[in-house]
Order: sequence, then C-alpha cells, then structure tokens
Amino acid sequence: MGLCKSYDGKTVLDNVSFTAGIGVTRLLGPSGIGKTTLLRVLLGLEVPDRGRIEGNALRWAAVFQEDRLCPQLNAVQNVTLVLPGTENQYKEQIISNFQLVGMDAAALQLKWQ
Repeated sequence: MGLCKSYDGKTVLDNVSFTAGIGVTRLLGPSGIGKTTLLRVLLGLEVPDRGRIEGNALRWAAVFQEDRLCPQLNAVQNVTLVLPGTENQYKEQIISNFQLVGMDAAALQLKWQ
C-alpha cells in the first residue's frame, strides 16, 4: 500500500496501491512506467523507499526474461539458491522432482555452460 521507489532521484513508483485476487494477475503498461520495479518489490528483490506490502501469506512467482542460472553451479545448486535453509535440506526432493521430468543423475551433476 502506498509503495514508492526512486532511483537516483527519479521516481519510478509513486504511492502505488492495488489489490490482486487469487489466481493470475497481469500487469500492463508502456515501457518505463515501473512494471518491473513493482514486480521486483513484490518479489522481495527490491526494498520500497516508502509504503508496505500487505497479504504476505500469498506466494508471488515470476518468470524472468533473461537467463538467471549461475553457470558455475549445477541444476540442484541453482534451485537451492532461491530456497530458505541449506542445499542438503532440499537436495533429495529437488533431485526427485528433476527425475520426474526426465533429468538423469548425470545431467544433474553438470554445470551450466
């Protein structure tokens, strides 16, 4: 509610408030209007200068436009970067899920090139 965000003195979000219901919400607008900044604030990748996000029980998800894999890490290590806790805490579940979609053990050990 009332989100504000500026970069180098240029206001990008100015008192932005909205309500999103359960399901898919689409954000449209011309280039430079602050869509990406708003999403980055909602995802916790940016901290607003002012305002607050309510309804934190919701889980926000996004698909980034550019490559977000770390080439020095394998698939399991890349996934654990965005999870709380340690890699070992989730490793078996991540491997199991990857195998469900057809990745074999050898593929899981490869670093991204």
